[in-house]
Amino acid sequence: MKNTFNNNMALFRKRKGLSQRELAQIVGISHRTIAYYEAETNSIPLDKLENIAEALGVLPGDLVNPVDEKVREKIELDLKLVKKLQQIKQLPDRDQRAISNHINALIDKNRGANG
Repeated sequence: MKNTFNNNMALFRKRKGLSQRELAQIVGISHRTIAYYEAETNSIPLDKLENIAEALGVLPGDLVNPVDEKVREKIELDLKLVKKLQQIKQLPDRDQRAISNHINALIDKNRGANG
Protein backbone atom coordinates (compact mmCIF):
# COMPACT_ATOMS: atom_id res chain seq x y z
CA MET A 1 0.00 0.00 0.00
CA LYS A 2 1.34 3.41 -0.96
CA ASN A 3 1.99 5.93 1.77
CA THR A 4 2.85 9.61 1.93
CA PHE A 5 6.52 9.02 1.14
CA ASN A 6 5.75 6.88 -1.92
CA ASN A 7 3.31 9.43 -3.32
CA ASN A 8 5.50 12.44 -2.56
CA MET A 9 8.61 10.90 -4.03
CA ALA A 10 6.83 10.21 -7.33
CA LEU A 11 5.18 13.65 -7.30
CA PHE A 12 8.42 15.57 -6.73
CA ARG A 13 10.34 13.36 -9.19
CA LYS A 14 7.80 14.09 -11.91
CA ARG A 15 7.79 17.79 -11.05
CA LYS A 16 11.55 17.78 -11.55
CA GLY A 17 11.02 16.10 -14.93
CA LEU A 18 13.03 13.01 -14.04
CA SER A 19 12.35 9.40 -14.88
CA GLN A 20 12.97 6.76 -12.23
CA ARG A 21 16.13 5.75 -14.11
CA GLU A 22 17.42 9.33 -14.20
CA LEU A 23 16.80 9.82 -10.48
CA ALA A 24 18.50 6.51 -9.73
CA GLN A 25 21.54 7.58 -11.73
CA ILE A 26 21.77 10.93 -9.91
CA VAL A 27 21.40 9.32 -6.48
CA GLY A 28 23.72 6.44 -7.30
CA ILE A 29 21.32 3.58 -6.70
CA SER A 30 19.55 1.13 -8.98
CA HIS A 31 16.40 1.89 -10.93
CA ARG A 32 14.75 -1.05 -9.15
CA THR A 33 15.45 0.56 -5.79
CA ILE A 34 13.78 3.82 -6.87
CA ALA A 35 10.79 1.87 -8.19
CA TYR A 36 10.61 -0.02 -4.89
CA TYR A 37 10.75 3.20 -2.86
CA GLU A 38 7.94 4.71 -4.94
CA ALA A 39 5.71 1.65 -4.90
CA GLU A 40 6.15 -0.48 -1.84
CA THR A 41 8.42 0.46 1.00
CA ASN A 42 7.46 2.13 4.24
CA SER A 43 11.05 2.68 5.28
CA ILE A 44 14.13 4.11 3.62
CA PRO A 45 17.66 4.55 4.98
CA LEU A 46 18.23 8.12 6.15
CA ASP A 47 21.22 8.64 3.87
CA LYS A 48 19.15 7.57 0.84
CA LEU A 49 16.28 9.84 1.92
CA GLU A 50 18.68 12.78 2.13
CA ASN A 51 20.26 11.97 -1.25
CA ILE A 52 16.89 11.64 -2.97
CA ALA A 53 15.61 14.86 -1.40
CA GLU A 54 18.74 16.71 -2.55
CA ALA A 55 18.39 15.33 -6.08
CA LEU A 56 14.75 16.45 -6.17
CA GLY A 57 15.50 19.89 -4.73
CA VAL A 58 13.34 19.40 -1.65
CA LEU A 59 13.90 18.88 2.06
CA PRO A 60 13.74 15.34 3.45
CA GLY A 61 10.65 16.38 5.41
CA ASP A 62 8.91 17.27 2.17
CA LEU A 63 9.13 13.62 1.16
CA VAL A 64 7.75 12.14 4.37
CA ASN A 65 5.12 14.70 5.39
CA PRO A 66 1.72 15.05 3.72
CA VAL A 67 1.64 17.65 0.95
CA ASP A 68 -1.04 20.31 1.35
CA GLU A 69 -3.81 19.77 -1.20
CA LYS A 70 -3.31 23.23 -2.71
CA VAL A 71 0.40 22.53 -3.11
CA ARG A 72 -0.37 19.15 -4.70
CA GLU A 73 -2.81 20.80 -7.14
CA LYS A 74 -0.19 23.44 -8.01
CA ILE A 75 2.44 20.77 -8.67
CA GLU A 76 0.01 18.78 -10.82
CA LEU A 77 -0.83 21.93 -12.80
CA ASP A 78 2.89 22.60 -13.24
CA LEU A 79 3.31 19.06 -14.59
CA LYS A 80 0.50 19.61 -17.08
CA LEU A 81 2.07 22.87 -18.22
CA VAL A 82 5.45 21.20 -18.67
CA LYS A 83 3.83 18.51 -20.82
CA LYS A 84 2.14 21.19 -22.93
CA LEU A 85 5.45 22.99 -23.37
CA GLN A 86 7.06 19.75 -24.51
CA GLN A 87 4.27 19.34 -27.07
CA ILE A 88 4.69 22.94 -28.24
CA LYS A 89 8.42 22.33 -28.78
CA GLN A 90 7.47 19.68 -31.36
CA LEU A 91 5.46 22.17 -33.44
CA PRO A 92 6.86 24.12 -36.40
CA ASP A 93 8.62 27.39 -35.50
CA ARG A 94 5.78 29.47 -36.95
CA ASP A 95 3.23 27.79 -34.68
CA GLN A 96 5.55 28.14 -31.68
CA ARG A 97 5.82 31.89 -32.31
CA ALA A 98 2.03 32.19 -32.64
CA ILE A 99 1.51 30.40 -29.33
CA SER A 100 4.19 32.54 -27.68
CA ASN A 101 2.53 35.73 -28.95
CA HIS A 102 -0.84 34.56 -27.68
CA ILE A 103 0.58 33.74 -24.24
CA ASN A 104 2.33 37.12 -24.07
CA ALA A 105 -0.93 38.89 -24.96
CA LEU A 106 -2.77 37.03 -22.18
CA ILE A 107 -0.04 37.90 -19.68
CA ASP A 108 -0.11 41.57 -20.70
CA LYS A 109 -3.91 41.61 -20.47
CA ASN A 110 -3.78 40.07 -16.99
CA ARG A 111 -1.14 42.56 -15.82
CA GLY A 112 -3.36 45.42 -16.98
CA ALA A 113 -6.36 44.03 -15.13
CA ASN A 114 -4.39 43.63 -11.91
CA GLY A 115 -2.64 46.82 -11.67
